[in-house]
Amino acid sequence: MAEPVKTLIMRAIVEAVTAIPMVGSVKRNPPTPPKRETAIFPAVYVYDDTESKMNNNRYSKNTFPVQIETYFLADDEDASEQAELIDSEIYKAVLVAPAILALVNKFTPEEGNTVSRQFLDEFTGALISRYVVVYQHKYGDPTDQMK
Repeated sequence: MAEPVKTLIMRAIVEAVTAIPMVGSVKRNPPTPPKRETAIFPAVYVYDDTESKMNNNRYSKNTFPVQIETYFLADDEDASEQAELIDSEIYKAVLVAPAILALVNKFTPEEGNTVSRQFLDEFTGALISRYVVVYQHKYGDPTDQMK
């Protein structure tokens, strides 16, 4: 059974992030703050948001944001620098990954506030990056890339 193009895109993004050596764990779902006792840090969560579709005769052009959240231990002295380094590695990996580029028309950082940093408590911080994905599939068949 064929898989939707969007599923293939999200899987390719997760695989690109997983290949980064300094990343502890990667999950494809909206996060709940990871438990310090059980999570493998830095913990990265990759998930998509609301998709918009524009139909154009034979194909559907679709756009959706992807949010990548990196959770790190904030009580280390160089925690912020480590998070920024991981974020830059993710940036490099996802924007040039052949598996992603083969599936999308466009993959770019979101305009405006692309990266934000939050501290959930004195122990855990998060670095949040947003990207925009534009892809297409055959009208009426989300499994056919129609490239």
